[in-house]
Amino acid sequence: MAPLSKPDYDINPPAVGRVLKSLQGPIEELNAAGKAVNANLPDASLQSQSELVAEALSAFMDHYDWPLRQTAALVEGASKGAYNATIAYMRGDREMFERARRYPNRSEQSARQGWQRDRQIASRRDDVERGHG
Repeated sequence: MAPLSKPDYDINPPAVGRVLKSLQGPIEELNAAGKAVNANLPDASLQSQSELVAEALSAFMDHYDWPLRQTAALVEGASKGAYNATIAYMRGDREMFERARRYPNRSEQSARQGWQRDRQIASRRDDVERGHG
C-alpha cells in the first residue's frame, strides 16, 4: 500500500481567518452599542421627565434586551467556534501529516492505530498538565 500523504479538505483556513477578521469590528461595535444602550437608557428615561417616555423606554428594553443580548452572544460564539474549529482542524491536519511521515510503511489501518495510540498518550499528557490525571 502506498504511504499516506497529506489529505485535501474543503476547509480553507486563510479564508476562514479573513472572514473572522472581517467580523471582529462589527462584533466589537455590536457589543459597544449594547453597553451604550444599557448605560444610557436609564438616564434618558430620567431626563425625559415624562412618565410616558419612561414607560416606552422601559417597554423597549423589556422587549428587545434579551433578543439583542442573545444575538450578540450567538454571533460572538459562532465566530469563536469557527476560530477554534479551524485551529483544531489545522492542528489535526498537521498531526496526521506528521504521523503519516512517522509511519510511512504501515497500512492505513495500522497507521490509524498508531495515530490513536499517539492521541491517547497526548490526551493523557494534557490531562496531567491540567491536573486532571
